[in-house]
Amino acid sequence: MADLIGRQDNVGFTYYSEKLKTARRLLHSGLGPQTQATWGAMLEEQTLMLLKQLMESSQDWEHLLKKHIASVFVRFTYGSDATDEYVHLAEEIACHTGLALQPGWAADSFPFLTMFPSWLPGMGFKRWAKMAREKFHQCTRAPYLATRSAVLSETASSSYVADNLRAIFDGSNPVDESILMATAGSIYGAATDTTAAFLSSFFLLMTTHQDVQKRAQDEITSLLGSSRLPMLEDLPHLPYIDALIREIHRYNPVVNLVSHSPLVDDDYEGHRIPRKTWVLCNVWSMTHDETLYSDVDIFYPGRHLDSNVTDPRRFTFGFGRRACPGAYFANAHTFLVIARVIALFRILPPVGPDGTEQIPTVGFTSSFTS
Repeated sequence: MADLIGRQDNVGFTYYSEKLKTARRLLHSGLGPQTQATWGAMLEEQTLMLLKQLMESSQDWEHLLKKHIASVFVRFTYGSDATDEYVHLAEEIACHTGLALQPGWAADSFPFLTMFPSWLPGMGFKRWAKMAREKFHQCTRAPYLATRSAVLSETASSSYVADNLRAIFDGSNPVDESILMATAGSIYGAATDTTAAFLSSFFLLMTTHQDVQKRAQDEITSLLGSSRLPMLEDLPHLPYIDALIREIHRYNPVVNLVSHSPLVDDDYEGHRIPRKTWVLCNVWSMTHDETLYSDVDIFYPGRHLDSNVTDPRRFTFGFGRRACPGAYFANAHTFLVIARVIALFRILPPVGPDGTEQIPTVGFTSSFTS
């Protein structure tokens, strides 16, 4: 079903090939440390805007956080602002992707069904797929073409798409434009839900672990006082903040199951694995492995101050040639939000009508992102 709704060019769904290698090289070059000078200032500016909005309306933190994340990735990818219409459309597309990935679609088991016309009885899935595909193309092609037009008229600001298009047009980058468009469309869908889930876990866990929050605030104050906000270059000097980020990854991985699929029939310890079989990697089990971590059900960032403890991001950003190419960018972004929020605010549980604090229950959804 993923192919029917137009996701076959999405980096996450592309079969291993030269096309995928090219796409990942593009993403690594745009999201990696070598281009931090290009996007670092944008991240710091966007987090400042989030802080100002939180000061004005802290009760609306969840909506403001999602809007901030959308703005970051639209600004990075296309150099433009994220409109409410675009955000709504992108959220709808994410729901379509989640539905298409659920097991049980007849077309996944019997591919010949896709050959029948959509007007036949029982072909409702084809009509739904057509609608979902058209909305996906609207979400990915329109901003790309707008940026392309701005590049041609020499009015485009720096962005992932604009910078790569300039290189394509001047001949210094021989990448096919269709691959660039596919990678640009992949960034928003892959990054927004996961980043929102991770930062939501941060707010929840700070509410329920005031001692952890206090220790993180003390570290920032010890380093910076009240002279300025944390910057990206402060990360190596804030080991407890880094440990806190690692422990959020470990305690509740945003994506608990990561699927891989072999291109050819394989055999593992006597078990036959047919080609295209979904092999699910249980990330949650890995980050709760008692041979790697003690007291796995306890949220304790201090464990990661020991350099011998396995960094859970080794698991949470995927594996091998399918590992997330935006891991460096994601770490920089979440560090800035977390460090700056802790520096400026105290995250407290809500207060009930009787004036007592209502400590929330720590729980997570059983969806694609948790």
